[in-house]
Amino acid sequence: PRKDAIWLGVTRNTVDQAPRYLRNRAEAEAALMSLIETEITAGRRLLIGVDFPFGFPAGFARGLTGCENPFAVWDWLETVIEDG
Repeated sequence: PRKDAIWLGVTRNTVDQAPRYLRNRAEAEAALMSLIETEITAGRRLLIGVDFPFGFPAGFARGLTGCENPFAVWDWLETVIEDG
């Protein structure tokens, strides 16, 4: 593991599984998709928490919203996300 390592932890019915080290974002995405599909298929609910900064690269807000203000991204998200 390195400084910016990705770890996945799962607790099911108060039982912790061993933390799993994921080598890169692609592996992390695949692991999460598999976990989500497995839990949904089994009829279980999920609570997913993450610990990473919600930062954007320079120019992202302008490219997405047309506005330089990074908080415009949150306003944009509010308009496009529909809770089910």
